[in-house]
Formats: sequence, structure tokens, C-alpha cells
Amino acid sequence: TRRHLAVGRVPSSASSASSSPSSGAATTSAVGPDAVVQLVYTLTPILVQCWLECVPTEGGLAGLSGPELPSTLACMDLILGVLDVLWGLLGAVTGEAAAAAVLAERYGRDFARFFMVHFPFADVSSDAGSSSADVLASMNARLCTLATHFCSTSEAPCDESSGSGSGS
Repeated sequence: TRRHLAVGRVPSSASSASSSPSSGAATTSAVGPDAVVQLVYTLTPILVQCWLECVPTEGGLAGLSGPELPSTLACMDLILGVLDVLWGLLGAVTGEAAAAAVLAERYGRDFARFFMVHFPFADVSSDAGSSSADVLASMNARLCTLATHFCSTSEAPCDESSGSGSGS
């Protein structure tokens, strides 16, 4: 049987009564902001490395074909999804503007160099309905979502803050 680790879950009142410290069961508690920040700082470089291992070095995504295609795309999609969750958590605990600044400073160059270079992953309309097209469409959407983590809605829009607005 599989065991699942419940990280950050607080036991419900029904289960907390049965899992008292005296019974030897471990209890979990909420994770603080510093732990989330450290988690992001630790896992993001590892996920970038995993991404680089997934993407073919010759021909990029265009070089993908054959039996390895579905598993490679699934791995890449999973990495994008985990990054989205991690970076979303960072924004939730530090604030959107602070997270956008940290992400841009620490990961902006790698994001542009290793991820955005493949965007869009494919023209999914040509293979609409295939499982690969579905994954590629998901990856396109996830990459767009990831790019939004570098933006902050709490600051003035670029055209107003840069003085290039249409006002006189």
C-alpha cells in the first residue's frame, strides 16, 4: 500500500482526537512564510534542471517524436504545474509585488532562456484532439500563467509609471 505524507494539513476534529501525541501519530501544522520562501528557493533550481533534462538538446521540442513523446511532454507539463504552484505560494505569503520582484531577480533570466524560448510549444490546432495536442495546449497555458507571476497588479500599469501615458 502507498503512504501519503500530509504536509501542511491540519487534522480535522474527528481525526485529531484519535491521533493524539500519546498515540505516536505525527501531527502537522501550517508552514510559515519563511519556510515557503526557502522551499521556492530550493525547489525552483532543481525544477529548472529537471526541465533541461526533459527538453531535447538537439532540435528542441521539434526533435520530439516516437514513443518517448508522451512521457516527455507529461514530465514537462508537470514541471510547469509545480512551478506555478510554488510561485503562487510565494505570492500568497510575501505579497504579489514582492514575489514578482524576487522571481524576476532570481529566475527571470532562466525563465526567458530555458522556458520562453519554446513558446508556443506547438500549433495545437493542427493536431486538435490528440493527447499530445492536449498536453501541448496545457503547457502553453501554464507557461502564460507562469509569466504572470513576474507581474504585479499592485503597482501602476507600465504606461502610467513610465510617463508614456496618453495624458497631458
